Amino acid sequence: MVTELINNGRINDAIAQLKEWAMKYPGEGFSDRLEAIATDFRYMSDFMLQGMKDESRGDLYAAMQQKLRDIDYDLEVRRTIWERPEVSSYKKIFTHPDCSAEMLQSIMLEETDAKEHFIRLTNTFMVLYASLHWKDSDAIEWAAFLSNKNVSPIDAATLVSAITLSVLEHYQRSKVEGQRSEVEDPKVRCLKEVYRKSPSEMVRQRALVGLVMIGEELSIEAHIQMLACANADKDSNEIRQNIMPNLIKNQPFKMVNGQWKMDDDDNLNKGEYDPDADKREEESIEAMEESVNKMLKMQKKGSDIFFEGFSQMKRFPFFNKMVNWFIPYYPEHPDIENIMQNIGKSSFIDVVMKRGPFCESDKYSFIIAMSSVLQQLPENVRKMMESGDMGPIGMRGEDADLSDPAFIRLQYLQDMYRFMRLNNIGKMLYNPFNNLDEILEGFIKKATQQEEVAKEYTEHISKGHTEYTEHTEYTTLYAYYANWKLKKSDYDTALKYYTRCLKQRPQSPSIMRGLARAYYGAGDYEKSASYFDALITINPDNLNNRLNYAKAMTKAGKTEEVLNDLYKLEYENPGNDVIQDTLGWALLYAGKASEAEQYCHDVMAHAYALIINNKAKDAIELLKGYTMQQVEENMEADAQLLHQYGIGEAEKAIILSAIQQSNVP
Repeated sequence: MVTELINNGRINDAIAQLKEWAMKYPGEGFSDRLEAIATDFRYMSDFMLQGMKDESRGDLYAAMQQKLRDIDYDLEVRRTIWERPEVSSYKKIFTHPDCSAEMLQSIMLEETDAKEHFIRLTNTFMVLYASLHWKDSDAIEWAAFLSNKNVSPIDAATLVSAITLSVLEHYQRSKVEGQRSEVEDPKVRCLKEVYRKSPSEMVRQRALVGLVMIGEELSIEAHIQMLACANADKDSNEIRQNIMPNLIKNQPFKMVNGQWKMDDDDNLNKGEYDPDADKREEESIEAMEESVNKMLKMQKKGSDIFFEGFSQMKRFPFFNKMVNWFIPYYPEHPDIENIMQNIGKSSFIDVVMKRGPFCESDKYSFIIAMSSVLQQLPENVRKMMESGDMGPIGMRGEDADLSDPAFIRLQYLQDMYRFMRLNNIGKMLYNPFNNLDEILEGFIKKATQQEEVAKEYTEHISKGHTEYTEHTEYTTLYAYYANWKLKKSDYDTALKYYTRCLKQRPQSPSIMRGLARAYYGAGDYEKSASYFDALITINPDNLNNRLNYAKAMTKAGKTEEVLNDLYKLEYENPGNDVIQDTLGWALLYAGKASEAEQYCHDVMAHAYALIINNKAKDAIELLKGYTMQQVEENMEADAQLLHQYGIGEAEKAIILSAIQQSNVP
């Protein structure tokens, strides 16, 4: 809500809302910052309404907007993130003097034992995740630190995740409340720098994933991998219903009295002869191989075949710490120190952790789960595991490239997916896996065959949408689709299909008119004018075509070429408001605002003329009764015209504020 108010120039409303929130945190400086901005805005408004010019007004206003966005950001962090149970215990650290980037980075580089270093990493992770808005200097410092070859890749990768989570915390909110600020978030800039400069592929891919998730980087391969992660439930259902029953039925071990035994141990111990044992064993092996191959094929396509199995293991106390969902596996992790000691030296564990198919959080789950199972396995099974004859499905070969970017990225995406599905904080975040239509839009546009899309939509709109079928001109497939897209303001697609239609019917006035309107909507005013000109040639007496041609030429910056024709039309049709308004607009674009006043019957055009002629108070009087939203939308649409007279965002905000005050009873 506040973001939208700021973006749309409703400064007083934004300040009032922020002041209400700031009252809950006295002594933290929010109210003082807001009062300073309110005072500056009052001075700026008074100066303009007195008819004064100020060349720096636009820059000052933009800085004012950014200050309000920063306060809004900080208050949102303060009243939500800092109060969450998983975060609140770190609150004192957030405000500690040693919480500066310089101090945090310094202590991270100090040599210390594994336990103390992990505490420092955890604190730094939480500080970055719950950080207030950044300055440009923060982005520069953290990007340099995270790309430093002397910083552990484990530390850097973990902290990149914290920054990504911080950005995702605010991404959905900024989308819902209005257009996002044109000023790039310094945290996003940091991720871009890390992606470009980090010497570690693991760190680079984590930065890339963060950028892809918020639409700041286009990677079709990453998008496809995200789609695979998002299908985890479907894949899990396939494994549960059609694969696991065979694996369980045919696996060679069973649990007897709390102990693992070979399936045929009982018969062997009893000395019984089983003539069908060999045949049954062969069938069992074939069934298992078939099931395993199905899973391997799924995994090769990017399926997250381990999600369901490991999701229950995220209830281990280990995952109560937020940082542990994102820290790359390393055996010295203090939270698994006792577990590793109980397991002892195990080449099986070493190989699985190095070449296993698990994402990082699943590796920790695997270690914790194995610690309670390993000692119960039969001796011969443990020997098979240690010899390398056994291992999880999808183990990578000894010659596999473990630095492959696609593999690293997929593992991290699976970590992210687990966090967003299973963790309380993760569930609150903007979840790109649930918004794949939006994330994959660029990919879909490239991959989809447009003719098939046209056919599909045409079949849809031609059923029950009679406004498209009543006109005989619109009888072709592409014309239906183009007209529908024009009504939806999808001008690029409309142009594509109107152009195809024109090849079929080169002299069709309806198709030319559609092209003229679509080019106008797309902002290509010269081409729009050319098609309206062609329509004038076909029908010179059509007044609408002549006026539309004049409007398009005016927008194209060629007002002088149509002014004489507009004067002539106004002379020949005295009292025609439509012609006079078109002439008034043309005069405004021609830089003749003084003359435009007498022709503008359109209220907004007249108000613009007054504002441009330093009669802002008269304009406010004229706009009385208009809602702020109406004025706001019109000024946004005519921003280019206003800009040519030096009327920018600051002036717009002042006008809106004055209108709001004039409408108060």
